[in-house]
Amino acid sequence: SSATVETINLISTDIYIYGCMVVIIIGLINNFMNTFVFSLKNYRTNSCSLYLMTSEMSNAVNLLVYVLPTVVGLITGENGTEIYLWWCKLMNFFGNQLLALSTITLCLASIDRYYSTNPNALVRRRSSMKAAKISILIALFASLLLAIPELLYRGIDYTYGTPICTKISPVYNLCLTYFYLLLFC
Repeated sequence: SSATVETINLISTDIYIYGCMVVIIIGLINNFMNTFVFSLKNYRTNSCSLYLMTSEMSNAVNLLVYVLPTVVGLITGENGTEIYLWWCKLMNFFGNQLLALSTITLCLASIDRYYSTNPNALVRRRSSMKAAKISILIALFASLLLAIPELLYRGIDYTYGTPICTKISPVYNLCLTYFYLLLFC
């Protein structure tokens, strides 16, 4: 029975590792191709393209900063978050910040499309590159603010013998579950 559980754990870990590697590779290719397309001359003056390019770039960085170290940790047994408190906090901070930025910019792109296709000329004027640049800066600032609790309430827990990077506040865990994840996932 113990050998069966170990075998199932090994198989599930391998599936997770290979699945994540496929997601990382395909995701990075997709993000870079989309970023390239949105940066072409025809799209450079389109405010929606700027929102989508920002979302794609934040997704690519998130794959490299958050998902890749997680997979490396599964392969090697540690990814640094169990040893270095600063890495534990920063990895989760940027993971949440980039997820929020990507989601916010996708929402802004949808709003921009509504503005740009509205029959009312006054509403159509709201879709501009200037508004897009300001909105992206505000979204970046908001996403940084939303991720600050990761710097405050992340820590290394030694309760179970082996160190693990986890949320050290039960209140933050509830806030994360009922606010952040519902809002951005």
